[in-house]
Amino acid sequence: MGDLFAALDHDIAEAAASIGQICTPEECEKLAARVSTFGLDVMVSAFDSVLFRRVAEVPDDAKIRLIGHVRDLRTEEATKYLRDVASRWPATESARVRQALEQAIQAGGGKS
Repeated sequence: MGDLFAALDHDIAEAAASIGQICTPEECEKLAARVSTFGLDVMVSAFDSVLFRRVAEVPDDAKIRLIGHVRDLRTEEATKYLRDVASRWPATESARVRQALEQAIQAGGGKS
């Protein structure tokens, strides 16, 4: 995992997607914290991987923190991404995550 973060830090954007597929909750948080550095366009595939992983792999709390990082960007792009995730969120999955998505969309500074 250290090599993937090093690659990301050297502007190898593909590393973000790989990290999102295998990160532990702590590593996912470390990844999410980098969104302001690398931009949402680089991080979308990684965030999708994290958000749609099984709860046994990434607990709801970690997913909700990731949603918070995106919300805190307060851009049109961030709000649009959150709306997209909410539209794809399975009805059978976590109601807490769905609620976090809806609240983040409402709080978003950008317009869609």
